[in-house]
Amino acid sequence: MFVSYSHHDAEWVTAFVERLRGAGLRVASDEIVLRPGDVLVHSLEEAIRNSVHGLLVFSPASIDDGWTKQGYAALMQRSIETGQRFIPVLFGAAELPEFAANRRYCDFRGVDGHEYQRLVAALVSAIRDERPERPASPRPVPGSGVRPEGPRRFVLQVAVDRVAFGHEGGVAIEHEPSVAGTRLDDLVWRLDNARRSPARAVRSAGSEGGTEGLLTECGRELGRLFLSGPAGEALACET
Repeated sequence: MFVSYSHHDAEWVTAFVERLRGAGLRVASDEIVLRPGDVLVHSLEEAIRNSVHGLLVFSPASIDDGWTKQGYAALMQRSIETGQRFIPVLFGAAELPEFAANRRYCDFRGVDGHEYQRLVAALVSAIRDERPERPASPRPVPGSGVRPEGPRRFVLQVAVDRVAFGHEGGVAIEHEPSVAGTRLDDLVWRLDNARRSPARAVRSAGSEGGTEGLLTECGRELGRLFLSGPAGEALACET
């Protein structure tokens, strides 16, 4: 990671960079990349190009510092062209330029002690692309039907002559339903009579003998008849 800053802020930046290095980050600045006889512009461009991330310290001094402005332009251009992460850092009574303000920045203005350490740790985590650990899911309550491994997919097929239940794509458990000569015939007959008499259906819609009550009874009877067998028992074990 390359850090650009105004030399007027060298004391604060030096301590800040040491914190980053202490957290295990590889940090470079112009004090490190420049050697006697180097061409200043070429050396800093190479340092920015070889860095995974770029960080610029914005302060009252850096706002008017011509060299820091050059670093800002180079880091911003590199970020746009290659996706290199550009992280603005605020220090002192400074405001971010318009384009830098559109980035997620670290605000160290007026902070010290525990808050300073917390911000440094948050910055290190962001640079490492670390994500906060998700809280552990609560243990399911026995009998609630909640499975620690998550939901499972099953298929239930119901036809006149076949009921099948099993894992999606797996072997299904089947049985043949038997509905002839049962209470269902009487319920269907009563429901048909209720529908043929609109006045009676309206008058007794909510009663046990009305259309709504008879439909409910038919549904219950169909469920009992079609699910009475191995497939229904397997379904009951999964619910």
